[in-house]
Amino acid sequence: MKNVKKGIFIFLMAIVTALLCNILAFLIPHSAVHQNIKESLPVLQQEGPLFPIIGEKYRNSIADNNTDALMLLMADYDGQQHSVLEKSVGGFYTTSQNTSNTGLYFFDMFISSMQEDNIETGVNSYSRYWHGWMLPLRLLLLFCSYEDIRYISMVFIIALLVYYIYLLNQKGLKMYAASYLAASLFILPITASVSFEYSFVYYVILIQNILMIKYFGFIKEKIGFGNYFLVTGCIISYFDFLTYPIATLGFCMASYLILTMYGTLGSVYRSIKDVILYSITWAVGYFGMWIAKWLIGTLILGSHVFTEALGQLTLRTSSTAGLGELDPEHVITFHETLGLNLGVFKIRGFLAVGLCLLCYLLFNIIKTKKYNYLKQYPLSSIPFILVFLMPFAWAFVFKNHLYLHYNFTSNIFVVSFLAAFSYLSLLLCAPSISSTKQTFKKSKGVV
Repeated sequence: MKNVKKGIFIFLMAIVTALLCNILAFLIPHSAVHQNIKESLPVLQQEGPLFPIIGEKYRNSIADNNTDALMLLMADYDGQQHSVLEKSVGGFYTTSQNTSNTGLYFFDMFISSMQEDNIETGVNSYSRYWHGWMLPLRLLLLFCSYEDIRYISMVFIIALLVYYIYLLNQKGLKMYAASYLAASLFILPITASVSFEYSFVYYVILIQNILMIKYFGFIKEKIGFGNYFLVTGCIISYFDFLTYPIATLGFCMASYLILTMYGTLGSVYRSIKDVILYSITWAVGYFGMWIAKWLIGTLILGSHVFTEALGQLTLRTSSTAGLGELDPEHVITFHETLGLNLGVFKIRGFLAVGLCLLCYLLFNIIKTKKYNYLKQYPLSSIPFILVFLMPFAWAFVFKNHLYLHYNFTSNIFVVSFLAAFSYLSLLLCAPSISSTKQTFKKSKGVV
């Protein structure tokens, strides 16, 4: 009950903090922000709305410049007809006469609006999201152009990833470090570096894991892991543009299982309970923040934010295409959605990395005879199977969204890859086969 009360307080504070940060974003002086946004124009013009960083074959390497253009448009909004409070929840952007005509609306609006002779045609609102990225983006735009921000993002992502791998190695989890690194590379950090839209999922994944391994005891005793996952759900709901948010739950849960099941393969029932409970608290934080935004937006803007958001939710969970250029009669099936998203990884580069890691792990399991743990603890894989299935459950519910945007939604299935290889890593992290059952029961894990 104490943790429940603490969780309610944390959730309410998350809402208040989110609103205050959004307000602060629009108190930043606008002139320098606007100038740096204008300097970003040549980059987007050269690359186009959908820029394949590696190549078209690597679908999740396609930078979504269309959405980044929208983010820059909203960051550039300084309409005097709206108060700071309204701007903080409205997601306003100015529209202009389309002179670009690439066929992708937000990209065209940005390119057109940055022209010297642009003709403004009105103001639109994208109010169903929190747009929590607004504060860090406007702060960066005070001093940096879009190109500079990309470089800073690349350095930040590399530093976080290297640091977490270092922490895992310090704890003796070298095999898991290899699995985690491979999974992180499958998401393609280069795309997150170049595309500001995707970067925050990557930041949250890495930061939450670093905090978990460094402050495991403090989180367990003072905060509670239920509340930790609640906060993770709140944070990704605040920052993300509905890209692949479930990855924050999957990556965090895989690391949690490794840290808590190390040396205690017999504690499977507790681990199963933790996976279910913490997944629920993550969902409460994630969807609760969405609903809070819709309510706040409706109260402040006096518009139909809630109605619009529910309409989009209905669309994203439907079995219809939902876009005019696609066949309105076509019914999306779960099988089709999986085929598109999993097909992203059916290329030689990804398959080679996955196969090399699998062979490496299996070779060491056979060499050290750790496969005997499968007989001794036959149920120990169940918590990892639950994590493995998370992306499939998400895809079943949001099949419309995954069908339309598989370039980036495919990244949720990296969670399944990580879950499978995490379990193999766990077997290798366990004590030597000569250790007794009692040793396992007494062990308190790696942390």
